[in-house]
Amino acid sequence: MIGTRLHAFSDYVILATIALLGQAPGRGPGTWRIMEVGPPWHLAYTLVTRHEGGLVPRLSMRTHLALDALSGLTFVGAGILMRRELMRDRALLVGLGLAELALSNDKTDSRGR
Repeated sequence: MIGTRLHAFSDYVILATIALLGQAPGRGPGTWRIMEVGPPWHLAYTLVTRHEGGLVPRLSMRTHLALDALSGLTFVGAGILMRRELMRDRALLVGLGLAELALSNDKTDSRGR
């Protein structure tokens, strides 16, 4: 279990990491598209979450964690289903998704913020 401040920080690190990894040379076109859409989506809901990293606090932390889980499942699903992509790209997507799922399982506080 991590606090909201660390979770907010990890949100920004994750989206920057995904953006940078998506730009790596030799990335497959499907993987590149998934990794191009992921960071803006993650940034959008991070900015509107009621935690230390949010600028316009609208979403509860519980909702934020649900969106983290949805994002994680999307990456895992893409890695499994995108059979025309390179195996290393597929493994990367699954790994990123599992990392996001691990963070989404965080019960940040008992009030669901």
